This record gives sequence, C-alpha cells and structure tokens, in this order.
Amino acid sequence: MLEAARARYPALRINFGIFPCEVRPEYVRRDLVRAVRPLVTNRYLAVGGQSGSDRVLALVRRVHTVADILRATEIILGEDIAVPLDIMFGLPGETADDVCLTRHLRRPRGRNRSQQPRAVHVHRFPQSKQAGMLALR
Repeated sequence: MLEAARARYPALRINFGIFPCEVRPEYVRRDLVRAVRPLVTNRYLAVGGQSGSDRVLALVRRVHTVADILRATEIILGEDIAVPLDIMFGLPGETADDVCLTRHLRRPRGRNRSQQPRAVHVHRFPQSKQAGMLALR
C-alpha cells in the first residue's frame, strides 16, 4: 500500500508510526522497520510503551511487556531511527515504585544518546490520586 501511494503520488509526504498513531512494541520487527523506512518521510517511530512496569501494563490489559518495549527500541535505534516513547503516569493501580520504573525507562542508554528514547508524549491523569503520583514531583 505504501509503495503504491509513493508511486502514484511521488511528492506525497507519508508519515508512519508517529504520535498519536505510535507503533505497538510487540509488533516491531527489524525486517518491517527496514521495509517501511524508505517509503516514509519521518525519521522517527513513536513506540507506545505506556509504562515501565510489567505489573501496571498487565493491570491496564496491555499485551506487551517492558522487555518488548526495550526490544522494539533496540531494533528501531539499530536502524538509525529516533524513538520517542509514549508513556502515561497515573494509570489505575500505579504505585510510587511503578512510577520510578517508568521514569527509568525514559533514561538514555547506549553510545549515541541523541538517538535514544525520550518521552515526548507524557500523559498524566490528574484524576488519579494514588500515592504513585507523588513520585512525579
């Protein structure tokens, strides 16, 4: 589909995997990233991580795990594409420890820190009054 759109409309700027339509970490594969990259104009793929806590991800019924987020990030960065993470604070049942795990997920890793994951889309749910929200201060 992307190839057909590119062929029919060569001047068309195709963006893929950018907020609010980030990619799901459990579906990221190196071969797919390599196939899509030459067909799109954006040079980053946003990953919908949501939380750095497997416990919270399970509570909110996400299929992916923190390991999936890290694996997706490694694959995308390995293809020289920037990775903004979409993360949320104040999810139901989130504790201060969970918030700390999510904050740790945002930290740069590896040699090229300019290409490292960064949270450009942080969602905070103000209606959440649980103790975990205090860790954001």
